[in-house]
Amino acid sequence: MRANKGRRLDLIVSCSRRAHRRILLVTDTFEGTVIKKSRGLLDGSNIYRRLKVSLEDGTTITVRVNRGLWNDVAVGDTAWKESGKDPVKR
Repeated sequence: MRANKGRRLDLIVSCSRRAHRRILLVTDTFEGTVIKKSRGLLDGSNIYRRLKVSLEDGTTITVRVNRGLWNDVAVGDTAWKESGKDPVKR
C-alpha cells in the first residue's frame, strides 16, 4: 500500500448498523449534527480533537478537526464540510 504524502485522510466513517469502518477521502462532503466531542493524546505527544457527527441518513462519522473549530462547536450544532476544504460550524 502506497503512502499518500502530503494528503491526510482525516474522516473515518462507521455505520451504526454495521461493524466495519471505511475511510473517506478528503474530497468528500458532509453535513450533520455534532453528537459528541472528544480529544486525546493518541500518540503520547499530540492532542487530537475529534467530533462525532450524525448525518441525515443515520450514518455516524468521526471527524478530526483543528482546535479553533473544536473550541467553537458544541453538541447539537451543525458541522459541514465542502469538497477540498476544512470542516466548519454552520
